[in-house]
Amino acid sequence: MVFDKVAWQIGSMIYSLQKEVYQDSTTYDTLFNIIRAYHFKIPSDGYSFLLKSFIKLSEVWQGFLNFADWWNYENLRKEDFLKEEYKERKTPSLKDILSAFIPFARQKNQWGIPRQITLWKEKNWYKLAETKPHNKKLYEKHLDKAEELLFQDIQEEVIIVEFVNKDKKMISFVKDKQTNGYFKYSGLINRPTVGDILKVRFNGGLQNGFNKVFTVTKCKDDVETDVLKSFEGAFEQLPNTDFGFCDHVFINPRILNDLDLSIGDYIKGTAIISYNKKKNEWGWKAIRIEKK
Repeated sequence: MVFDKVAWQIGSMIYSLQKEVYQDSTTYDTLFNIIRAYHFKIPSDGYSFLLKSFIKLSEVWQGFLNFADWWNYENLRKEDFLKEEYKERKTPSLKDILSAFIPFARQKNQWGIPRQITLWKEKNWYKLAETKPHNKKLYEKHLDKAEELLFQDIQEEVIIVEFVNKDKKMISFVKDKQTNGYFKYSGLINRPTVGDILKVRFNGGLQNGFNKVFTVTKCKDDVETDVLKSFEGAFEQLPNTDFGFCDHVFINPRILNDLDLSIGDYIKGTAIISYNKKKNEWGWKAIRIEKK
């Protein structure tokens, strides 16, 4: 049961790695060497998901034939020949993949096609196979627990979201006055917002600048951090400027216009620590404000 949950997370990780511009084959070697010692339930949804995640690597990873030999096509099920959806995109159907892969495998390793697969290919349900309704809920059901099992030895770091680039799916964050950076959040967290408190497991450790991450989890707002603070007081604005301040907290033009603030308005809100590159110093900027 434990290893079956890990199958879902390994598969999810492989799908994420395939998005990278540079494909590091040693990563796939390492993951395969880990899972080949696991005792998965065979056949099962998780075991089939593992195959579907690895199967596109046949074009870029020399170790794929060893993986396919270890996985063993005798473990295929009828339902594996139907397309599914994972994270709102279709996963390959084994009907399509086997048609292209089996001749290649035969040539490389003189493999024979399992008799059961040969029989299936002659059936009407195989020839007429269509897309199944997506299994997103089934996949997500297993991911959280699998992540804990797979990455439990990696420390979680508490960070605060400072900026979200929705077009590029990037989060800029601050941990403290010494550490800030950014990472791609696609496939890791839904609808992040500025001020969110996150627990993150970083791939290779937390560092300034760009980071790769394994897991991201939203925390409750009552988590203690020195990066956020509450403030309140009268709104202040210098003549001929489109920004303002309150209790030494910077208030940007967007917030000023959204709330239609005027000098002297009493406000309260939450601020995040922020580095001012022009002044080469740390300060505070408002991320949430309400007018009293």
